[in-house]
Amino acid sequence: MSLRSLSSLQTRLTLLVVGVLLITLWTLAFIIERDQQRKLTTLLAGQQSATARYVADDIDNKIGFRLGGLNRIANKFPTEILESREALTAFLVDRRAIYNLFDLGLIIVKPDLSGAFGDYPPMPGRLDTPYRLSPFQEVAETGQPAIGPPRIGRFSQRPVVVMAVPARDRNGRLAAIIAGVTTVDATNFVDLVTRSPQDTRGRFEVVAPRDGLAIVGASPGVQLKPLPPPGQDLMHDRFMGGFEGSGIRVNADGTEELVSAHRVRSAGWYVVARLPADEAYAPVREMRMLVVGGSVLLSVLVGALAALFLRGALRPLKRAAATFDDISQGRAPLHALPVSGHDEVARLVESFNRLQERLSTETVALEESEARYRQFVDDLPLGVMILQSGAVAFVNPALEALIGYSRDELLGKSFLPFLVEEDRERAAETHMRRMRGETLPAMLEYRVITRSGEVRHWRLATRTIDWHGPAAHSVVTDVTELKRAEEKLERSAHFDALTGVPNRVLLADRLQQALVQTSRSGRLMAVCYLDLDGFKPINDTWGHEAGDRLLVEMAERLKACLRGGDTVARLGGDEFVLLLLDLERVGECDAALQRVLDAVALPAQIDGSEVTISASIGVSIYPFDGDDPDTLLRQADHAMYVAKESGRNRYCKFEAQHAAEGVAPGQAQTLR
Repeated sequence: MSLRSLSSLQTRLTLLVVGVLLITLWTLAFIIERDQQRKLTTLLAGQQSATARYVADDIDNKIGFRLGGLNRIANKFPTEILESREALTAFLVDRRAIYNLFDLGLIIVKPDLSGAFGDYPPMPGRLDTPYRLSPFQEVAETGQPAIGPPRIGRFSQRPVVVMAVPARDRNGRLAAIIAGVTTVDATNFVDLVTRSPQDTRGRFEVVAPRDGLAIVGASPGVQLKPLPPPGQDLMHDRFMGGFEGSGIRVNADGTEELVSAHRVRSAGWYVVARLPADEAYAPVREMRMLVVGGSVLLSVLVGALAALFLRGALRPLKRAAATFDDISQGRAPLHALPVSGHDEVARLVESFNRLQERLSTETVALEESEARYRQFVDDLPLGVMILQSGAVAFVNPALEALIGYSRDELLGKSFLPFLVEEDRERAAETHMRRMRGETLPAMLEYRVITRSGEVRHWRLATRTIDWHGPAAHSVVTDVTELKRAEEKLERSAHFDALTGVPNRVLLADRLQQALVQTSRSGRLMAVCYLDLDGFKPINDTWGHEAGDRLLVEMAERLKACLRGGDTVARLGGDEFVLLLLDLERVGECDAALQRVLDAVALPAQIDGSEVTISASIGVSIYPFDGDDPDTLLRQADHAMYVAKESGRNRYCKFEAQHAAEGVAPGQAQTLR
């Protein structure tokens, strides 16, 4: 190119136009690519982090539930049965509910860790093996519950996690260590990780930084796999150092990944979610190639047209440029331009139309990417629901299966009618507060009525999203069976397993409430300590099973003798306590106690034979004989022994001077 050509206005304008166009298009392509990658990273990281947090919270809740079950057993563990292998085995067998949480059973370890008192279900070698390792060592040293490291079990040869709590005697000394053993791949432990489909986008792992192990993952090869050494993976080192969140890392295979991690706080573990960058940024790379290709093509064509226009065809070029400007600024929809003639302007218009077709192809590709993500949501084993303005805007197949209604039956309808009436007001208020931007708990529970009419308990992990406006996005887990297990454990902690009446724990609570109620009303309350006369010979003659049936029948007779507001409780063996409330005079309890004596004395049938027993009852009156539960029970117990020594089959009211002076039973006042 000559100096004269370079000084030509046509050449300079052409170079200027081409230069400006190239800079603009490449800058726009770079900005669009970076912006789309940033937005996609933020979206994927948020979704991945929320899922990792949900999985971590789920594992944390299950660990807490297991430790809670062990603590409840330890709190009511009768240390005297440690001397009897048969009694200890019977106690362990009776803890049926706990074996749903610890599939390899319970071990009662000696406090010096030299072996075990007992285990159930029995496993060869577990009783005689020393237990001087974690978590038994931590419990013995600190007296606090502990969770052991994941390891291959010495007896099961399977990956296990051991959780242990202390059991203390009445003096507060460590009497035994109660340990539960669960396999890592148990169906109700880390199943949200192990059940994640292999064909979905993203993988999960549970790692134990303190032990340097990957405990379990969606891939079988992850189980108890050593973690990479420090310095090899910087993002992994951040997670192991306590960081919770998301970031980009390069794994050991040299593959770039989007990763998120959240702590399982009760165990010091982490849930790590991974998504290869190739999968995450595939739409951005496709768009970049399209934009770059289109930019190059358009730059060449516009440069050629600019030179032609400068030779006298500026008007058609301006007209086409104005149309391009309207479309790019959004003043007109994207559409194919009409082609007139066969000159350079027409060629430029044709090129634009081809570019428009390529952009349409890109739009289809983005829609397909969205469809793949929707398929990922549809394949999730957890229910997903989006509520907007109180109405259902989206549900996935898993939620349809949970509630029994189809998507068409749910979309556009308020979700409140599907809740039990008691939960509707709370759910409506919570949704409105969330839409106002208030901070609410991440986990909420509601009772839902399914198509079959069954009431199920749902746990919702909810956050606010932009769904063409603010909306509530919920991941739903059906926790009905967990609730039933909790209720069963709660009942076993407060009611006698044999007779179904309140046990010692619930009696203490009711007695305390009765004292407050009686004090406010200004009336009297009778605490009656009842012991069955002649029960031991029946137990010895017909066996414990017959004795148990007789105790159940006696409990039913006692309940039938009392009013609705009174209480019958079993302390153990053949001992019961009756609480008679709302008495105006001391003598009012006489008729009730006589009904009790008569009811107990009625003949009972045992294996075809008729047997008769009686009862001795001691009575203390609030507020005359004491104003606290322990004193009233102690006075009633003393009066019961006076009744026994006076001939049995009677009741005796507590006499303070007799108890203080050690009066012989025959000298105390008795009532028949």
